[in-house]
Amino acid sequence: MGEIIAWVVIVALVVWCIRSLVKSRKEGGSCAGCSSCDGGCSHCSQNCASQNTKGDKLKNMMTVTVHVDGMMCGMCEAHVADAIRKALPQAKKVKAKHKKNMATFCIDETFEESAVKHAIDQIGYEYKGMSVE
Repeated sequence: MGEIIAWVVIVALVVWCIRSLVKSRKEGGSCAGCSSCDGGCSHCSQNCASQNTKGDKLKNMMTVTVHVDGMMCGMCEAHVADAIRKALPQAKKVKAKHKKNMATFCIDETFEESAVKHAIDQIGYEYKGMSVE
């Protein structure tokens, strides 16, 4: 009986891991061919102007990098990305990476840096600055 329970638990964990992996890939996780770079290599990096899929609308977008301390895992990344989306609904391609202590997004209009700082500080992470390209 104990072996059956153990096998059921193992199968459930494997199914959960596979579902999580599929969900992560659908939501824009790092590319499958480059998992070791965490999305940081030249063919994975986020470049808003080069990913123009809707005509000229994205050509004038700025890439913003926000430096954030305190992220420890994928859930932290989700919280930071959600806070940025909530503070700046016009932001596109919002991604956070706990291993690099940063979040990136694209935006085509000016915004208040204080809005981003407040959003990140409000959820318990430490805003360390921002750069715009």
